Amino acid sequence: MTKHIVISFLIVVGVVLQACHKDQVVDFRENIADITQVPKGFPDIDYPNDNAFTVDRWTLGKKLFFDKRLSKDSSTSCGSCHKPHLAFSDNIATTNGVFDLPGTRNAPTLTNVAYQPYYTREGGIATLEMQVLVPVQEHNEFGFNIIEIAERLSSDSSYQRLSRNAYGRTLDYYHDRSGHCKF
Repeated sequence: MTKHIVISFLIVVGVVLQACHKDQVVDFRENIADITQVPKGFPDIDYPNDNAFTVDRWTLGKKLFFDKRLSKDSSTSCGSCHKPHLAFSDNIATTNGVFDLPGTRNAPTLTNVAYQPYYTREGGIATLEMQVLVPVQEHNEFGFNIIEIAERLSSDSSYQRLSRNAYGRTLDYYHDRSGHCKF
């Protein structure tokens, strides 16, 4: 992979799905040009109006990506299956999830995911932000729900600080500006 494709991937993974080192949030404020540069020949990323790229959102997403507390038994994170050193995929046919339950699919790569017109293999999910709910709610993957995750993480002061910096509010499940839950 060229340096530009790697940089593009970091942009693509966006707010929820980026990371480089497990259990470590790195402040890339000095390298913002490197992580936001779209390689020649790639179109600009069309960020949602309510979720545009910022370094604070990137940092929060990176922390969430590797946090195993997002799974019911605190054994599985996004990074458990979407491994950075394997193009944010894995190298096995199916990956076990919570309580060591057998998976039903392999972990697809997250490379250039921001350019996808739809999400999941069936194409039933319209946004990357909504796609995150699929593995979270899948019994054989995370076996949890987003409201309980927000409750679990609510006492973590680092998440509260990151969320305030990224979105101007304390950590919660995603909702639109009118306060209506989007799930």
